[in-house]
Amino acid sequence: MQLIDNNIELLSIHIPKTGGSSFQKTLQSLYPADAFQRMDFTVRKVRGNPRMIASNQTSQDLLDQIYEQRKLPANIRAVHGHFRYEDI
Repeated sequence: MQLIDNNIELLSIHIPKTGGSSFQKTLQSLYPADAFQRMDFTVRKVRGNPRMIASNQTSQDLLDQIYEQRKLPANIRAVHGHFRYEDI
């Protein structure tokens, strides 16, 4: 496992039917828009290597940037979404 540079203060896994949408709204009210990131993804093998595959293009662009640069953009402090703990 290779770690990435980040400034994360909060990582929230949205488990369906547990109030995650309401919690997301709370996070969005607490963090500036550029500091909060919603990410929904799964990990799949791409050309034999594990790769995070997002459910939308905006999240995929960010995941590709993280994969290539080995860091999360410095402004992102809170991440919330559907993913497995093992994958993050």
